[in-house]
Amino acid sequence: MSTTVDEPRTLSLSLKLSDLSGLNGEIGNLLNSDSRESNIHAYFCAKYAAVKGKLNVDVTSSHVRLTWFHPRHIEEADAIHKQALSYARIKNYKDAISSWVRAISINPDSPDYYFNLGIAFFEGKNYKEAIENLTIALKLCPIYYKAVLILGTVYLKIRKFDQAEGYLTESLIFYPKHPLAYLNLGAVYSIQKAYALGAQMFERAIQLSPGEVRAFFGLAKIYSLTGDYSKASDCYKQVIKLNASEQLTNLAQRALLNVSVSSPETSEGSFNFDNGNMDQCYQQGYAAFLACDYTKAAKLYQLYLKQKQDDDFVLYSLGEACLRAGNLAGAVDAFTKAISVNSGKALYYKELAIANNYLGNKEQTVKNIEKAEELGHEDSISNTIWGKVLLEEKNFVAALQKLEKAVSLNSNNLLAKYNLSIALIKTDRRSEAIGILSEITNSPIRSPIKAEAERLIENLS
Repeated sequence: MSTTVDEPRTLSLSLKLSDLSGLNGEIGNLLNSDSRESNIHAYFCAKYAAVKGKLNVDVTSSHVRLTWFHPRHIEEADAIHKQALSYARIKNYKDAISSWVRAISINPDSPDYYFNLGIAFFEGKNYKEAIENLTIALKLCPIYYKAVLILGTVYLKIRKFDQAEGYLTESLIFYPKHPLAYLNLGAVYSIQKAYALGAQMFERAIQLSPGEVRAFFGLAKIYSLTGDYSKASDCYKQVIKLNASEQLTNLAQRALLNVSVSSPETSEGSFNFDNGNMDQCYQQGYAAFLACDYTKAAKLYQLYLKQKQDDDFVLYSLGEACLRAGNLAGAVDAFTKAISVNSGKALYYKELAIANNYLGNKEQTVKNIEKAEELGHEDSISNTIWGKVLLEEKNFVAALQKLEKAVSLNSNNLLAKYNLSIALIKTDRRSEAIGILSEITNSPIRSPIKAEAERLIENLS
């Protein structure tokens, strides 16, 4: 028999009103109003009223203290919760998830269980389930501040930027000095091309965490896009100095300007082809790539390669630009040349496989993926491509294995799930296929594959 324990448990936090004074919106206005203490009290009571449990709001001249009282806890569920935490610490998320589901079945009123279950799903890149469980945690306990920040991060991952901005902004009420919130808001505003706001957020992240290399890199990208190459150069140098991420350091080294550039517009005739100008040429190509002008980026990379034809990274960058511009033959040529210069880069083979796949070169596609795997690179995308080739060759059992692996590596790969459903249909596992197609249609990720999945479900029905 389960034992219910009546003594209350609490979630409590104290917020400095001075920290909230810099926030925009309603709360910022209330802090500047007459009778601000009563207004702040009314605001928090209305906005964060608890569905379960009880919320106390105490306001003084300098602080607001929020305390949420748990409606109940059950010892049996808590024991399972502790076991789930032990599984999560060793990254055994499968058993952790199973344990939290059991705990919830015993006590569905604990936001802790839903929050940790959401984190486990997030670690497995199952963003739909992560969002559902984190949202429930917040419904039960609206001041569960960790869930607010993580929800904003999840929505950023699935590129739902309005929702991401909303949660991340709200998280600043609870986390007014949390660098991750500002870092992610910087990413949101950069993608939305609100560059001034993005720069402001990245700068705030750096103030709070001077070693946050991602904020320096984000700032550098904004300065590159807005033509402030001197500041971009300074930020890239800081990325290299911190050397906290090999990938970002490599990109920063490539993007670094040796000579300031006065205008982003460049033609071949404006170059004297000295080393400084070649660095500028690459930087302008990189800036064009960031601005999604892939045709211009490709032209600038080609101009750079006239003087430095054995630069495998720029050959790879040219291939990426050609791929996004729809110049598939140019992409294959660039990736092939990059491999001829440096045959030890698995990433080059993977991107060559993608280009060959678009061109319908099945044999070359598989050879490229095999070589990438031989060099230690295996991911959801390469398994999806290989599985799709096997489907087209009617090797359904082998396709099933590759596509199942693709989904296991990234449960949000909708293309892999769609092709997996086809493989399941071809191997007489229709009910499983319908289940996966339903997962696609219910996914929070925006994709035209969802419409294809709906049509396929209708045909199967």
